[in-house]
Amino acid sequence: MFSFPNSPVFYRDLDRAYSEVVRGEGIFLYDRSGKQYIDGSGGALVVNIGHGRTEVAEAMSRQASQVAYTHGTHFTTEVLERLSATLANLLPGDLDKVYLVQGGAEAVETSIKLARQYQLALGRPDKHKIVGRWPSYHGNTLGALAVSGRASLREPYEPMLADFPRVPAPYCYRCPFGEIPSISAAGTPPPRLLAPRLGSASRYARAEGSCAECGVKCADALEQLLDRDTAVAAFIAEPVIGAAGGACVPPPEYFPRVREICDRHGILLIADEVMTGFGRTGRYFGMEHFGVQPDVVVMGKGLSSGYIPAGAIAVRTSLIEAVRERFGNFTHGYTFSHHPVVAAACEAVVSILEREQLPERAWAKGAYFSERLRELEQSPLVGDVRAIGLLAGIELVADRKTKAPFPRSRRLVEEVAEKAFAKGLIVYRSTGCADGIDGDLIMLAPPLIIEEEQIDELTSVLVETLSEVRP
Repeated sequence: MFSFPNSPVFYRDLDRAYSEVVRGEGIFLYDRSGKQYIDGSGGALVVNIGHGRTEVAEAMSRQASQVAYTHGTHFTTEVLERLSATLANLLPGDLDKVYLVQGGAEAVETSIKLARQYQLALGRPDKHKIVGRWPSYHGNTLGALAVSGRASLREPYEPMLADFPRVPAPYCYRCPFGEIPSISAAGTPPPRLLAPRLGSASRYARAEGSCAECGVKCADALEQLLDRDTAVAAFIAEPVIGAAGGACVPPPEYFPRVREICDRHGILLIADEVMTGFGRTGRYFGMEHFGVQPDVVVMGKGLSSGYIPAGAIAVRTSLIEAVRERFGNFTHGYTFSHHPVVAAACEAVVSILEREQLPERAWAKGAYFSERLRELEQSPLVGDVRAIGLLAGIELVADRKTKAPFPRSRRLVEEVAEKAFAKGLIVYRSTGCADGIDGDLIMLAPPLIIEEEQIDELTSVLVETLSEVRP
């Protein structure tokens, strides 16, 4: 076992001991002792094609032996051209230009800079703000955090973040238009929390009415903000809320309404598909479920299935042409953008997704996945189970009737994750969904190659884990 401060590694978690992983195969990981773990979350919701796919490693090796690196201002490469053409064919609508980077946060940064420069190109210099949502998460760089609505991650860096507005997200389990009065239509959040601590469990109850009505109100909040604030350049949103809300699927009316609003106010719609892209929800891209064409798609995670750090944005030619005509170029860049070895890994991953029809498989297996996860509702700790494709969120609560969360000091989700890990199941834990601080989530996103009997095993371990946890 390895731990801080007895190792030279600066670990992500400084208060735990790490066992050493030595091998991955399919949906499983194995540590130095030979113990097997079900990768029930694909790491950080990354691994879609499974572990140990030698095809990807071989593609990276071939490319590295030919050209390992060239700067994006000097050359292009055949593999980059092929990957970009393949992605253009898979992306919705007319998004036909791909900018390859090293991760999802870099891609988000690229998208918000492009939105700003596009508005400048159109002669709209006052448009510089990016509207985000509460709750939301778009990455840990300062720019990505500035558009995120996740209070616990923002808090240490709040003085360093751009003051961007946010509106309520369609988080129907905790409808912001019910007993949670803290988020106004103006989208102005409290300084730290998603909602103030009112001292009453009733604040967690969901508003009466349909999800559709709630969703349209969330969209209307965006329009109300834009009616007052003309300095907005773009609106960024995940098609399905990821780590900040735990697989919250919006009502079907939500994104069509958002698309209309963005068009009417002359702002770009940026779809953050870092978590939902490349088959995770049963489609190549999550926005396909809603029949909406975004102006920019942000990619990461499943693009490379974790075999190498990768991210990208995709836009239409006309948008880039506007920037080129006004400025000659897009003022932005990274040392490792347009990287040929990254492109080779991503090309191999996408080839596997297509050949094995993994997005379609995720949709088919997702029905069984959702059915089995309903067993978790036997636990009094489980307030809600939500899923789409092979992406699921399990929200843990102290009181199922009122939806009151456990206090953060209880560290409930950490206990659940650690117990599951000890039993050989890896889950992804998240916090702060209820009010920015309190609120525990387990997220599941196994590799898309998972079989039904493996779903059974995953579910059984989690049911057993929850039965052993005491409030």
